[in-house]
Amino acid sequence: MKLKQPETATAVFHRDLSPDMAYLADGAIPYITISSKVGGYLNPDLMNARDKLDLRRRVAAMELADKAKLDYVAAMDKTTRTDGEDRFAAIYDFCVTEWKTNIIDDASGEAIEANKDNFLGLAGVRVPEIAAAFTAFARYVDDVANYVRKADEETEKN
Repeated sequence: MKLKQPETATAVFHRDLSPDMAYLADGAIPYITISSKVGGYLNPDLMNARDKLDLRRRVAAMELADKAKLDYVAAMDKTTRTDGEDRFAAIYDFCVTEWKTNIIDDASGEAIEANKDNFLGLAGVRVPEIAAAFTAFARYVDDVANYVRKADEETEKN
């Protein structure tokens, strides 16, 4: 049996990076704008993907439990990194409807093309301000769902 799903609410996340990062956008203030469906309980596809990732992480931890300490640490580091990448891939697959940035691709001299590979690549760069923006977006996806739920509860009260 399959029940009809509610239409998923959408939201827009926008983050201007600091002027110190202007070198990334040929002197302009770099930004990242992401239009997305909300996460949380309002997005069952995302929840299912996250559940599968959590199960995979627990299985990997059990499999690594018998390794020597150094091997265990190295393997868990790799698992954690892969898990983070897969969580952003799930957010992209089940939430992101469109995104754009004015950050320049150094290879082409043009703004980074808005596609999944570039989204995941940008999410994974080790530039603290960019990483913070993507982390904030991941939280935002769920926070908006919680806000919608609270608004629905208030509406039901009235």
